[in-house]
Amino acid sequence: MLEIVNRGYVYRAAPISQEVEMYLRQCFGADRKIYNLHVAHLYNYLETNNYQIGDKLPSLKKMRMPTVSMFKKQCVNEDNEAYLYLGDAYASNEAKQHFNKAITAFNKMAYKK
Repeated sequence: MLEIVNRGYVYRAAPISQEVEMYLRQCFGADRKIYNLHVAHLYNYLETNNYQIGDKLPSLKKMRMPTVSMFKKQCVNEDNEAYLYLGDAYASNEAKQHFNKAITAFNKMAYKK
């Protein structure tokens, strides 16, 4: 009989300097902010379009979801600087992909046939 074994690995990384730690914190914070902006846009869309419980969630295209760069331009600090540009662009784009994957997974799970 064939037995399947799943393995997981846990890695721990320690930044080598304060600058690296600050950069990583900025990247993770920007990722979280971009994801939350997507969620806020989804809630706003659902409110304005009379979403009823039981309806499928719309795709990003149907919601007219702003691009990541549009979200980055919206977020400015007190010095009028777009602070989300300080983080890595790949992290911000990953946030959008994770959000899209979450909507797709929800629709698949909630509307199984």
